[in-house]
Amino acid sequence: IEHFALNILIRDGEPTGTAKTYRDYYKAVMIDEYQDSNMVQELILEAVSTKEEGKCNRFMVGDMKQSIYRFRMARPEIFMEKYERYTNGSPDDRLICLKQNFRSREEVLHTTNDIFRRIMIPQIGGVVYDDDAALYLGAEYKPADGCETELCLAVTEDGNSEERRTAEAYMIADKIRYLMAN
Repeated sequence: IEHFALNILIRDGEPTGTAKTYRDYYKAVMIDEYQDSNMVQELILEAVSTKEEGKCNRFMVGDMKQSIYRFRMARPEIFMEKYERYTNGSPDDRLICLKQNFRSREEVLHTTNDIFRRIMIPQIGGVVYDDDAALYLGAEYKPADGCETELCLAVTEDGNSEERRTAEAYMIADKIRYLMAN
């Protein structure tokens, strides 16, 4: 299917009539979860956007910290290449960082930022978790009891993946039982 889509849209590296039709039809190309794009998707998006004609109509939203689809051939380096280029001030490209989180309480953001600062390094997560990558409070919530964060860790003997999954499942089930009872 991916080959078929590419043959329709791109022939010898150039967009075909079909791609040009879409390019002329759509005023904007918007992509969510861009960090999980792969090369096939990237080629299709390039073919139907107007960047080659000198008009920027492609809008991408993504967060490298949320890249989870490498098993689906996602290529987060596509996102990172653009992030680096846009950060360095390419005149045709513009980076807008959305750092505020409107869905989580301050306690959750504090814990998340604390853990991610310790474990996210370029060699593991593809990003340095610094002040630019951190999440910031975007909405005020009324103080309430029971909003403390809790970190649950499942410890196993030899660490094989089946044993880890089983230990995590039991830990989560025990936590749910406790919460339901209390």
